Amino acid sequence: TACTKCPNGQTSGAGAGGCNTCPAGTHASIDSTCTPCAVGRYSSAGSEECIDCNAGSFAAKTGQGSCAICPAGSFATAKSTRCTKCRAGTYQGTAGKGSCDTTPAGQYSGVGAVTPSNCQIGKFQANAGQSSCTSCVAGTYQNKAGQTVCLACSGGTVAPNAGTVTCSACVEGTVSGTSKTACSTCSAGTYAAGSGLTACTKCPNGQTSGAGAGGCNTCPAG
Repeated sequence: TACTKCPNGQTSGAGAGGCNTCPAGTHASIDSTCTPCAVGRYSSAGSEECIDCNAGSFAAKTGQGSCAICPAGSFATAKSTRCTKCRAGTYQGTAGKGSCDTTPAGQYSGVGAVTPSNCQIGKFQANAGQSSCTSCVAGTYQNKAGQTVCLACSGGTVAPNAGTVTCSACVEGTVSGTSKTACSTCSAGTYAAGSGLTACTKCPNGQTSGAGAGGCNTCPAG
C-alpha cells in the first residue's frame, strides 16, 4: 500500500522493487541519492556520510573510496586535497605524516627533505630549522661534520681564510696568538726557533738577529 524509503547509504531508481548500496566514494543520507564525496573526503560502500581524510593523506578528486598517503618529504593536514612538501629547514622521513620535523642544529635541509644533512667540515650551524650552514670565519676551524660551533685556532697556528678545516702552524721566525688569521714576524733582536710558537724570544746579550730569525748570531769582536 505504500513505498518504503531506502535506508541511509542505499538508493533506488523509480519503480524499484529494492534498494542498492551506494558505491565507495559516494554517500546517501536523507534524499537516498548517491552523492560523490567532496575532495579531501572519502567513503566506503553503503556510507551514510563521507569521512575527512586523516592527516598525512589526501583526496585530490571527488568520489574517492580511500585517501592516498603522502610520501616521505611531505605532509598533509586532515581533509587535505594534496600533500605539501616540507619547507626548507624541516624534514619528514616517514610517509603518511601530518607535519614535518625541525632540522636539528649542526644540520640543514632543503625543500622536501626526507632526512637532514650534516654541515660539512669547515662549516657550522648553531640554530635548528635552517636551510644552510655557515663557513667558519678566518681564525677559526672545524674538522668534523655536523657541528654547531667553530673552534679557535690555538696559539702558534692560523687560519687565513673562511671555511678552514685545520689551522696552519706558524713557520720558524714567526708567531701568533689564538684565533689569528696571520703569523707575525719576529722583529730584529728576537727569534722563534721552531714552528707553531706563540711568542718571540729576545736574543741574549752579545747576540743579535734580523727580522724573522730562527736563532741569534753572536756579535763579532769589536
